[in-house]
Amino acid sequence: MKWSVAIAVIAANLVCSSSAHAGEMHRGVEVLTSALIKDFGQDGGSGDYEVLRAQYHEACLVAVEHWQTAPPGLLVACGADEWLEPAGSDLKVAAKLFERACDEGGPIGCMVIGWSLSQQKPGVFDPDLPTSAQAMPLFKKACDAGLPRACVDLATNYAMGVGTFSWSDPLEPARLLRFACDAGELAGCVRLGKMLQVGELMPMDYWKAVTLYEKACEGGHVAGCNSMGLAYELGVGGAKDPEMAMSFYWRACEEGHVSACQNLNRTFRYGVDLERAAPVYRMSCEGGHGLGCFRLGSLYLKGQGVEEDPAMAANFFRQACDGEHWPGCV
Repeated sequence: MKWSVAIAVIAANLVCSSSAHAGEMHRGVEVLTSALIKDFGQDGGSGDYEVLRAQYHEACLVAVEHWQTAPPGLLVACGADEWLEPAGSDLKVAAKLFERACDEGGPIGCMVIGWSLSQQKPGVFDPDLPTSAQAMPLFKKACDAGLPRACVDLATNYAMGVGTFSWSDPLEPARLLRFACDAGELAGCVRLGKMLQVGELMPMDYWKAVTLYEKACEGGHVAGCNSMGLAYELGVGGAKDPEMAMSFYWRACEEGHVSACQNLNRTFRYGVDLERAAPVYRMSCEGGHGLGCFRLGSLYLKGQGVEEDPAMAANFFRQACDGEHWPGCV
């Protein structure tokens, strides 16, 4: 074999090897990011404990196999058992473990720490938290490093007026959301859709908003399905369709999206099987929604869809009252 040919073959193999390596790294980051989003309820749903463990393990294997070149933060997946719990994971513990990764420029670590500084409830940004403003530079650092989800979090907090962070171009948040959506981060599609629906930073466009919700929902993003339900219930971009609204609420609720379960409570007046209603009311109640507790108590009181149990009814009425749904206090 001529030297020129041999060199060409070696070069081609190196390129393929490098490409495969980069692909594995990208896959590891994607898996870890997806697991963290589900683990800490960032999209309104909840992750299955065993599935999350498997995802963290997969990301860990990639990090260990390529430990010398793995991006900062990927190796933290190997310590997921320190925060992962079947009853709900500890975001503060995870954030502590990701501190070094963030300091070393790892975008995932900065994003997780940003969540811990800006949320009291999983997935719900609280602009009134004293530490929320501290999250903004962390989200920006992660976004600038190319992590699409961090761009969504940055744009979302900016829209809520968190901190003194600003861009020279007021449309930059919308561009970040478009970047995230196009990159496959479906939370960006939902957030951009909401901006288009209400005319935030740009003219209203109901049709584009619903198209973005549909893209997110079909991609498996439960918040997108919930937004589709709201669009059909309210008639956004078309005629109201209660039955279609219910179908999308069901889809999101069954995946653990609490707001979808709460929205489903309202649409039950259109008529559903009470045996199907009971688990939805329960999930809504467990999510802190007083109306869900009250309606579940009513089912137990009357024996509708569940076995009659006055004691259980009283318990759920008490929870409804505690949740400031006053009919439960009577």
